[in-house]
Amino acid sequence: MHLLRALPGDAPELARLNRELIQDEGHRNPMGLRELTERMQGFLTDEWEATFFMHNDEKVGYALYKFGTDAFDARIQTVYLRQFFIGFPYRRQGLGRQAFECLKTQVFQEARIHIEVLTQNEQGVAFWKAMGFKAYSLHMHT
Repeated sequence: MHLLRALPGDAPELARLNRELIQDEGHRNPMGLRELTERMQGFLTDEWEATFFMHNDEKVGYALYKFGTDAFDARIQTVYLRQFFIGFPYRRQGLGRQAFECLKTQVFQEARIHIEVLTQNEQGVAFWKAMGFKAYSLHMHT
């Protein structure tokens, strides 16, 4: 597994993967592919970074994230991992774990990592728990 930094020109491919992620996790985001591409272009020209996960010279998934500082202690670097996705044909092979470990050691390093997982996404919740994450808060709405 190795990482490949995505560029703004990769927005259409990232948007396609993002649409698969939205469907997979049961998110209620109604955006079509055009809107997702525009949003991804905005992310990549703003403060967000994206990385493709490469396995045997194939793009098997991606991550979208941004760095910041802790709200309570500006000395602590944080990273908000907004999107993390491994394509359907590549699942159950340990590639998600490998991809996250590569991100953690090569990109995030010592940053405190923040994620959000939809509560109905049971596979996602189980994956992140297996990666050592623990619930800190529960965001609720009507």
